[in-house]
Amino acid sequence: MKLFKKIPLFIVPLAIGGAPLLVNAQEVTTGSSTTEPSKGDKILDRITVVGNSGNVSSVPGAAAVLDGEAMEEAKTGVGDITRALRQIPGINIVEEDAFGLRPNIGMRGSPSERSGSITLMEDGILAAPAPYAAPAAYYFPTFGRMSAMEVTKGAGQIKYGPRTTGGSLNLISTEIPKEFKVYLDAAAGSYNTQRAHLYVGESFKNVAYMLETYQTRTDGFKELDNGEDTGFDLQDYLGKFRVNTDRDAEIYQQLQLKVGRYTQDANETYLGLTKEDFDRNPYRRYAASQNDQVNITQEQYQLQHYIEPSDSVDVTTTGYYQTVDRRWNKLDSVNGQSLSSVLENPTTNQDAFNWLTGTTSPTDALSMRDAGRDYYAGGVQSVMVTNTNDSVFDHRMEFGGRYHQDQEDRKQQDDKYQMINGTMVETSAGAPLSQTNRVASANATALYLQDTISKGSWRFVPGLRYESIGLDLKDYGKKDPNRTGVDAVSNNTDLNVWIPGAGLEYTINDNLATFAGIHKGFSPPGPTLNKDVQEEESIAYEIGTNIRRKSLVSQVTVFFNDYDNLLGVDSLSSGGTGTGDQFNLGKAFTYGVESSVQYNVLEEVKTEFKLPVYGSYTFTDAEFRSTFKSDYYGNVQSGDQIPYIAPNQFAVGAGVEHDDYGKFLLRSYYVESMLTQPAPNADITKAPSTDSYFVLDAHVESPDLGKGLRLYVDVTNILDNEYIVAWRPAGARPGAPRTALGGVKFTF
Repeated sequence: MKLFKKIPLFIVPLAIGGAPLLVNAQEVTTGSSTTEPSKGDKILDRITVVGNSGNVSSVPGAAAVLDGEAMEEAKTGVGDITRALRQIPGINIVEEDAFGLRPNIGMRGSPSERSGSITLMEDGILAAPAPYAAPAAYYFPTFGRMSAMEVTKGAGQIKYGPRTTGGSLNLISTEIPKEFKVYLDAAAGSYNTQRAHLYVGESFKNVAYMLETYQTRTDGFKELDNGEDTGFDLQDYLGKFRVNTDRDAEIYQQLQLKVGRYTQDANETYLGLTKEDFDRNPYRRYAASQNDQVNITQEQYQLQHYIEPSDSVDVTTTGYYQTVDRRWNKLDSVNGQSLSSVLENPTTNQDAFNWLTGTTSPTDALSMRDAGRDYYAGGVQSVMVTNTNDSVFDHRMEFGGRYHQDQEDRKQQDDKYQMINGTMVETSAGAPLSQTNRVASANATALYLQDTISKGSWRFVPGLRYESIGLDLKDYGKKDPNRTGVDAVSNNTDLNVWIPGAGLEYTINDNLATFAGIHKGFSPPGPTLNKDVQEEESIAYEIGTNIRRKSLVSQVTVFFNDYDNLLGVDSLSSGGTGTGDQFNLGKAFTYGVESSVQYNVLEEVKTEFKLPVYGSYTFTDAEFRSTFKSDYYGNVQSGDQIPYIAPNQFAVGAGVEHDDYGKFLLRSYYVESMLTQPAPNADITKAPSTDSYFVLDAHVESPDLGKGLRLYVDVTNILDNEYIVAWRPAGARPGAPRTALGGVKFTF
């Protein structure tokens, strides 16, 4: 009964069943579909988890798709993906830079740090820099250039893997237009923020192309003590080229090349504020962070082949290769002390704190970590889909395979600085590779089989995934920059795991359906020298209802995830020491409720106005079920709450739309305070935590002014609320202040 005692009563109005929030055109079906999808729809299905918003009900588990006009609205403002994800239940987010450059995303209580516990994809291809060896998403696909976004939880996520514990996030890039099209979205506003999204493309009978760029820059809203800017500059270029047979060819085929290059230069830091300084000015940045900067370059190449030997069989095969170069020069310690320890006790560490804030220091007092990492990831994956029926059942069988390799190469050193009246001066250069000098690599072969079995009102979707993973870590030590191997230590680990899952759906009538699912949660540990570290395993359950009646779309899902072994990692970004060591956290469980609803209030009224509303709510309880002691968390007791998971979250939005007058939309979300250290449930109010916060955004857009021209204004955090979103990596970090952008959209 503990579960029901902890669920707030205001969930009840939302628990009326239904489809995932923000799905634009879901169909609750009975049995298998009799409508033959177009070739474009089939190909989209093969690079996605869901396919499109109309397919959500066919997924064996809770799923949500944001596409079309809803996606365009979500991309406005500063293009922060976390604001869009707030509208989808079951997602826990810890903000860091307030721009969404490196979002920390977890699902259903899974750890959120650097989105390393979810399966992150672009067009169905793993998108993290090194998805097996180092999944922390220091590079994250540009949300502003995407045409759709899908979130899958439950048994549906075993289709991709390797992480199947919380959920998967797949970002769908801009498709090649069917006809000649030029699209421009340009905006400018607060803090000298500028943003532009431009693409042009066209499809001919046998060839097609699309060229695209998304660029944004800002001076940043934080106020560095020396007056320099704290913003970033991002440039993303992408091209797609396709050749295909005639549409009515006996065997249709197409070959598509996708090439992209991304660069980001951000004046970003791990250094936050003390509580006292946050209360005085939450947007201040201490002088000692003046040289902190991250530079990221990512390149991607994909070649996809699609063939349709018959109406009931098709095969999609994609070869892919990605490189990421990350250089983050950031303050690491003061007089040998960690930044966190100084900010937690500024009075005890008065000298070190004074040097952080600009007082002249001794020589070599400030240590800057030159944190270089090179990544690559590549492989080939293929999926074959067949549609058959026998005398009793309809079958949609999917068989997929992937061979993948990736690597992370760490090359780090520490340079020493002196603070002189607010200005940092380098006093000692560190020896190359004298801090971290190691290579982590992985190779994996994965296979999956999934069958959608339909009969009448029933749909049963069993699936099985197999992962064979080889992990290797070679640490050359701090005194071997040439990597001769004289001091090298290494460890090899092989994993072979079966990951089963199944979903069951029963359609009660044309408007109402129920579903349930069970699957194995799995996450590989990554290369490590700690031979005692075991992979993360769990059993996840869900049960829910879907309802759709005209414009009313709603959902409620109850989930429970029973961890046999939860994994943790000691990283600077999560507030640790930065060793990168992984460790076992033992047994744990997460459970909760996800609920959402959307509706056009004026649906039954004879008017050309629309009044769309939506709401979503997530309750999550996450607890350790083992007692242990660790250098990272300290003493943990069974029953302690897992940090950085908000117990309650909700989002509410409403708008007024008319073809002749444009649209006005209000969007809001609330996040309850999160613990930053494990603590018993009874002591939550006494433990260190973030702030609870409520944020209100607005979007105003003109009607079509002719030739596809529209004007708009976005204002985020209208109330200009000030709040702490995290105490990691070191010190208090703020959410973004009120920000306004005015822009223009043009489609030709």
